[in-house]
Amino acid sequence: LYTVYETDMPRYYFFDEETEQDFRYIQNKLPGKTISITSSTLKEDSWLILAYDDKDPGGTYLFERPGKSLKFLFHPRPNLPIEILAPVTSIRYKSFDELEIPAFLTIPNKDIITRAAVVLVHGGPWARDTYGYHSYAQFLANRGYIVMQPNFRSSTGFGKEFLNAGNLEWGKKMQDDITACANYLVENNYADKDKIGIMGFSAGGHLASTLSTHFNTGDPKAQNPVDQQSCRPDFSILMYPVVTLDTNFAHMGSRQNLIGKKPDDLLGYRSGDLPWMDVQGNKIEKSRRPWVQALNNGEAQTNRILRLRHADKGWLTFSINC
Repeated sequence: LYTVYETDMPRYYFFDEETEQDFRYIQNKLPGKTISITSSTLKEDSWLILAYDDKDPGGTYLFERPGKSLKFLFHPRPNLPIEILAPVTSIRYKSFDELEIPAFLTIPNKDIITRAAVVLVHGGPWARDTYGYHSYAQFLANRGYIVMQPNFRSSTGFGKEFLNAGNLEWGKKMQDDITACANYLVENNYADKDKIGIMGFSAGGHLASTLSTHFNTGDPKAQNPVDQQSCRPDFSILMYPVVTLDTNFAHMGSRQNLIGKKPDDLLGYRSGDLPWMDVQGNKIEKSRRPWVQALNNGEAQTNRILRLRHADKGWLTFSINC
């Protein structure tokens, strides 16, 4: 009856005129919302509909097609103050090799903006961020942080060439995409260069830890002021991160796609395994938590304390298990 694919936003292509008419009817009834058909009966006479946008997780509706009856069922977060949440914009930026990287940018309301930013990195890496409400992005924006979610090379949904551009680029060009994201925020006057942190999930947590411990220190002679600065994040949040690509733990197919069959030095430098360096460039001992050692000059620690600054309410403190 139809096919759907997603670039910046979901797009529906219909092969049945009646189905398209019903879909357009729902869109007219729920203006400004992105409509998703989440389920249907075998006869296609009833649909479950999700209607959402960048600030709204979405309400669920029952649509009875024969009588064109649209009935609201429930909202998953009825007490969420949607009206004060931050808008999300789809953007594009260039990585260092000129590859265009899709991303979502969440900008706080003007009265709480701090010119601090967080680069929010999805997992996978064969996954993607999609348009819509994102709880972590809105949480950070509510505290005055600008949030950027890059769909770096290897992200799904942007074609096979873009997907395969991440092969063998783990810790290399894939990492550059994240650094270029931070540069974009500074060059376009969204954030101050010394107020940018990174938060990564799963494989994105690995990218965050790598950027926090193996980073470009900057070139003082560079003409571009951004290139003169170190690209090390000012803070890092690792959410259930991938911490090793060792053969005893990693999925071999994924490992080979990311770092090759014989990575040797690359494995040691980029995967979370030995050899690791602390911030002075000294080798550190093998550990299940090498990024913690690196961030603490070799002194292992089982927990990190993270503080996020709220524009009006001072510092909020979080304990992150490593």
